[in-house]
Amino acid sequence: MRRDLLREVGGLLPLAAIAPPGAHEMHSSLGPLRVSREPVLPYADAAVPPSAHRRGWDRSAHLLWIGDETRPAARAQLRFAAGLGNPVAVALGPTTTPHDVEFLCRTLNPQRLPGKLTLVPRLSAACTRDKLPALFDAATACGTPVCWVFDPLPPAPPTRHGLIPPLGEVAIDGIRAFFQTCRATGTAPGGLHLECAPGLDPAHTLHCVIAALESRAA
Repeated sequence: MRRDLLREVGGLLPLAAIAPPGAHEMHSSLGPLRVSREPVLPYADAAVPPSAHRRGWDRSAHLLWIGDETRPAARAQLRFAAGLGNPVAVALGPTTTPHDVEFLCRTLNPQRLPGKLTLVPRLSAACTRDKLPALFDAATACGTPVCWVFDPLPPAPPTRHGLIPPLGEVAIDGIRAFFQTCRATGTAPGGLHLECAPGLDPAHTLHCVIAALESRAA
């Protein structure tokens, strides 16, 4: 099973070099191109400035990754990413509101381009069922195409006995809740964002993939 999984993932790797029309400027960066990275200061060294006829590009990566958009540092990153042609992924924490999602859609994808914006909820299973439908509705109301990719490892609160649930159980519960919520709202699930050590180990990661496949087929 692991061999088959690695073969499927390996088949996707050539797609990392594919960029939208005009994105050839990304490949003239000072260093090797990363599939994804979080923009860091100073921006001027990594970005191709925009011209009168086209948007700029961050040459350091294809997909720009921004952590929980409620962090103060993320606001500067959002302003930077809004002026670039790169696709952007933004993590959504438990305090994210529908208004925040509307802001992200209008700021990062005003032209409503498919593939431009990926939103990554990092929520517990209970929070997924309670809050995610409203976030889906906010993006739909904007008419903005969003790829919804679920991160099943939010900060896990201790149980009533003061113990932290095992990461594997937390992740699988969240994955099932995500697919159930997508099915109930008619939203297409875009996939999973899985972080290995210090997050999931390889065995837990494989179980998460299996849980996603089972949930999709249910």
